[in-house]
Amino acid sequence: MLKTALKTTALFHPYSVLFALLLSAPLTYGTVVNYNKPVRIVSTNLCTDQLLLMLVGKDRIASITNLAKQPEYSYLWEKAQDIPTNVGLAEEILPLQPDLILTTEFSPGNATAILMNNKLPVEIVALPDSFAGLEALISRLGELLGEQEAAAGLITSMRADIDSAKVRIKNVDISNRPTALIYSPNGHTAGSNTFKNTIVTMAGYSNIATDLGIEYYSNLSVEQVLLSKPDLVIVSESDYNRDSLAHRYTDHPALLKWQGHHGMLTIPDNQWLCVGPMSTEALKTIAGTHK
Repeated sequence: MLKTALKTTALFHPYSVLFALLLSAPLTYGTVVNYNKPVRIVSTNLCTDQLLLMLVGKDRIASITNLAKQPEYSYLWEKAQDIPTNVGLAEEILPLQPDLILTTEFSPGNATAILMNNKLPVEIVALPDSFAGLEALISRLGELLGEQEAAAGLITSMRADIDSAKVRIKNVDISNRPTALIYSPNGHTAGSNTFKNTIVTMAGYSNIATDLGIEYYSNLSVEQVLLSKPDLVIVSESDYNRDSLAHRYTDHPALLKWQGHHGMLTIPDNQWLCVGPMSTEALKTIAGTHK
């Protein structure tokens, strides 16, 4: 049937054979085919917001999440201010008719399925837990966005920052690392299978949370923190809503008293809440605590 159709349409236009072949090829949504750079891009996750803002101009972004404008979460909140926002709902995104949607497996509800069912080009981004994985992700996004040169520049800059951090830990005895514990409002800590653990380890510390058997994220009491006797407590937080009950953990009098005799460091959430090139700032800061 296709052969007959090709013979018929070829009589009317010299490019009809090629056009028919393109139509007959299967197109899988989630794998975006771009003959031109996408110009109506939507992101439905804070972490893809950050990478998108680093790789393309604002004129090509149709919508990002509302969190992207909040400095306590977003490293690029200033750049995000005049861009339309969404909360990840399909009914917000469909009218925009985007030519590329960046999302993750953590997007709310069944929005991704609805968008795919409406034949919109969706890229489900797997967020890595290592800098090597981050490099691969940036390269992939560079191809999708038609910004390979910008992606290569980000990777080069990241590698330079990582090399700078390595210089700062050159005197650390890797066989006998000092210990560290990440501590956030509500007593949250990060374990072995997290990007924060990758950063702490690369910065020359052994993460106590991994010794406690924590693989992802969990909660620790102030008493547990003090009993674990870390050489460094890394408080991960922002200045937002400091009077909340959640901040009672990081502002506990016993922890503050302990701080006077031990190491304590604050890392802004927006540097490492998401996996991204900005996380090298946290890496360099933690690596710089070694004497």
